[in-house]
Amino acid sequence: MHAAAWLLAATALLAAPVWAADTAARDLAATCAACHSAPAGTPDAPPLLAGMPAPAMQAALTAFARRERPATVMHHIAAGLTSAQIALLAQWFESAPKPAAARQAPQGGQENSGAVLRFLESQPR
Repeated sequence: MHAAAWLLAATALLAAPVWAADTAARDLAATCAACHSAPAGTPDAPPLLAGMPAPAMQAALTAFARRERPATVMHHIAAGLTSAQIALLAQWFESAPKPAAARQAPQGGQENSGAVLRFLESQPR
């Protein structure tokens, strides 16, 4: 019985960094989702990030942080991220499922209510 308790504790300790990284990524992504999950039909909506390839997101965020890419507020947001946070966000969004109806016109008054927000809400806390 003592060995089983030790094994359970060791497993929990080994899983803690993974869980912490997932939680940190989800929390960072929630900030992004405020703008990057605008309903379909929203004029000049920022791009959806779910499913974006990680290298493309890392390059974009790095360019925003260096003011090498035109933006309104992204320069300030990206400048506040570390390179580790940028990599974490890029991996998280790459693994997020891209909604099938992303950015399609609303049907019968129904709007895409934010696939990224729904994805974030479905993640364990």
